[in-house]
Amino acid sequence: MGAVEVLAIVLIVAAVYGFRTIGRSNSRGFHQIQRYSPPVDVVLAYRNESGVESARRVAVLRSLRHEDGRLYLLGFTGSRNKPTTYRVDRILNVATVDGETIDRHRFLTDWLAIPRKLWATGEA
Repeated sequence: MGAVEVLAIVLIVAAVYGFRTIGRSNSRGFHQIQRYSPPVDVVLAYRNESGVESARRVAVLRSLRHEDGRLYLLGFTGSRNKPTTYRVDRILNVATVDGETIDRHRFLTDWLAIPRKLWATGEA
């Protein structure tokens, strides 16, 4: 089992059991910022690690901060049916499921209640 699979399992367990801090016991370094119930349903235009761009409908469950300072969203996509992390600095655009574009910074502060000081470091 690779590191990605282990991280996915840790995040699933955390999503189900509602741990306040993620990663302390397994050295992954993730800390929860917010938990969303019900999930925030949006469409993300996203660029993955390889530079491939795609649009994904995501039900955002949690916002996370890694110990290296990067912000992530944890959510389910319809196509994968498993929790996936999305690095906030790789999100290109955000839209409602009805297609209305949402300003990315407004999405982070107003929709997800992530304090501006956490994403205003030039990465978001």
